[in-house]
Amino acid sequence: MTSAEALTSLQWVPLHARRFGHRCCLVHDAIKGKIPEHFDVFKSTMSQQHGYNTRNAYMLVISKPRIECGKNKTYYKALTDWALLPTELKKLMPKRIFKYKLKQFLLHQF
Repeated sequence: MTSAEALTSLQWVPLHARRFGHRCCLVHDAIKGKIPEHFDVFKSTMSQQHGYNTRNAYMLVISKPRIECGKNKTYYKALTDWALLPTELKKLMPKRIFKYKLKQFLLHQF
């Protein structure tokens, strides 16, 4: 049995997909306002959005980094990963349901 077959039989997500999922959970928490104080960059990104609820509140503005190493920053990777999610996962929902749907998406995608 190969490692890929073992992962699918156990319904485990590969490491790069788990990292993708953790970054998406970070953005989900940031949209809800439940992030630690040391993530000031996320707070400034979220403040670019307007203060009222609309149908496209989950669509975040991603600014392009000025230098190439800016693409390796956590907030940039998290926002670009969030942009890759399907629309039904970007809508606000309880965290438990979001994590379940995200895992199902990652199992089928990777």
